[in-house]
Amino acid sequence: MTVVGVPGRVVVPAHERCIIGERIDLDHHRMPDPVSKAITCLLERINHLEAQLAAEARIADERWQIMAAATGTDAESVLHAIERGDKLH
Repeated sequence: MTVVGVPGRVVVPAHERCIIGERIDLDHHRMPDPVSKAITCLLERINHLEAQLAAEARIADERWQIMAAATGTDAESVLHAIERGDKLH
């Protein structure tokens, strides 16, 4: 077994290589694509973060509704009161 490159990868021994005519078939379509892998990882992370953000937004909305019900006003008024620094009773 021979390992080449950084990071290392195993090279197929000469007797196992596929030769077509006088040319070696390097199987380029089977080589790893580090850029594609990085983009895939980033897309998965973005999807995870967006799902997490959506869940947090749902929780925040529920809290606003509870605060509004507890104070006898609508959620938007509660938000404005908090932004102004007013105390809620």
